[in-house]
Amino acid sequence: MKILVIGATGRVGRHIIPALLAKGHKVRALTRSAATAQMAPEGIEASVGNLEDPMGLGAAFDGIDGVFLLNALSPSELQQGLTALEWTRRARAVKIVYLSVQGADDLLHVPHFANKAAMERAIRKSGIDYTFLEPNNFFQNDYMCREALLEYGLYPQPLGCRGLSRVDTRDVADAAANAFTDPWASNGTFIVGGPDVLTSDAIASTWAQALGSGVAAMDDLDTWEGESLAMQPDWLVFDLRLMYEWVQEHGMPVNPSDRERTERLMGHPARPFSAFVAETARAWKEAGT
Repeated sequence: MKILVIGATGRVGRHIIPALLAKGHKVRALTRSAATAQMAPEGIEASVGNLEDPMGLGAAFDGIDGVFLLNALSPSELQQGLTALEWTRRARAVKIVYLSVQGADDLLHVPHFANKAAMERAIRKSGIDYTFLEPNNFFQNDYMCREALLEYGLYPQPLGCRGLSRVDTRDVADAAANAFTDPWASNGTFIVGGPDVLTSDAIASTWAQALGSGVAAMDDLDTWEGESLAMQPDWLVFDLRLMYEWVQEHGMPVNPSDRERTERLMGHPARPFSAFVAETARAWKEAGT
């Protein structure tokens, strides 16, 4: 298949491209800049385009058989997703793998989740064969916590004490790559989670052990909001706070039957958080020396 990857430079996209190539697919990556397109690895066709410029996307979708759609959280998230879906339909693609989010239908008061729920409904109505992947919080989000962890001994994601089944983006990518050709994934929804239900304290403890220094969790949402507003736009902080409030109150675990079902699609057991932390802490230490 010839597959267009939207979101190719993100935490999932950068892993799905080699996974697709390993399966013999041809890959076209959508990129916003010509400079990025020129740096595309060998074997990757890059096409310049922007989902906020719908009339300029024809070349990117020309001749493709499938689409991996990851459009990031933004004020125009739904519009961008619908634009990609329409061009997928015009291209007569036979498959779309959409990166959604766990619990999209339960958190319709959260803009990001409501956008994902609307996109799932639109894709179902399109008649295109689909696979929805519904992860929650990525292990790799902790890359953004590096300074807080190393300099201040603080884990700053306010995930609370209920626990959620965080997941490695490499596992999400493996599931996505397999979904394009596995008949079992046809018109299916897969909740993608790791093997552990992780609280803020458990995450902080895992980082402390790997780093060899004390790490404290920070779950106060008012403190998190105040500090985040100094670095991020208001709309993003507003959206993220709604997510964190829900996770703190309800948690977001994945039940074992859903995890086993998705591991079948991945083709292997889900990676544990402790392995990711050990790998990342080792890389940080080596970079520091």
